[in-house]
Amino acid sequence: MDLKEYIRSIPDYPKKGILFRDITTLIKNENAFSETINIMIEKLKKYEFDKITAIESRGFIFASAISYILKKPFILLRKKNKLPAERFSVDFELEYGTATIEMHKDSIDKNEKVVIIDDLIATGGTAEAAAKIIEMSGGKVSNFLFVINLFDLGGNKNLIKKGYKILNSEGLLIGEVTSGSISPYTKKAIGMGYINYKENKESKSIFIEVRGKKIEAIITKRPFI
Repeated sequence: MDLKEYIRSIPDYPKKGILFRDITTLIKNENAFSETINIMIEKLKKYEFDKITAIESRGFIFASAISYILKKPFILLRKKNKLPAERFSVDFELEYGTATIEMHKDSIDKNEKVVIIDDLIATGGTAEAAAKIIEMSGGKVSNFLFVINLFDLGGNKNLIKKGYKILNSEGLLIGEVTSGSISPYTKKAIGMGYINYKENKESKSIFIEVRGKKIEAIITKRPFI
């Protein structure tokens, strides 16, 4: 089943110049919706996680079904002033404006691993805000999962490159990542950043701290081959 056939594109919505991807045509077809959930669950089998979060509002549709099937707690990330109890709040930019998401402070315990689900990733601003609010609570982002990825807007790349700490083998902070992507030639993650000149030695082992995880890397000269 080609699920792309069930997603409708609407030009100039919610404002001129935006091509809106409408998932209502997918979820109204029981077979397409079921296939989508099955694919998402299959992808999640690769990861360890304690809870599922989703971003208001279309993310709720997919996350609630997955939460029910996998028997995992489901946490709501809502728009501003939609939650009644004490909450964390993060402002972020959309491709067509600005917004705020919030989460109850008692939703996630320290060091719990959390999956973030949404219907679509465009520039990555919403997903990045969701990750920040998880980290504010003391939780750790296990992974992101989206139904639609607008590759040309680069949101998936933005999630792996901004502001991550560079550590030496002793765990001391020596720099910060400024940009990154997946190399089409080596098929590996590559990045650029600022490093303390005393630590900047070719082939030296370092660690990039991403969402609470330390990923081993090496310092190399360009080109990255």
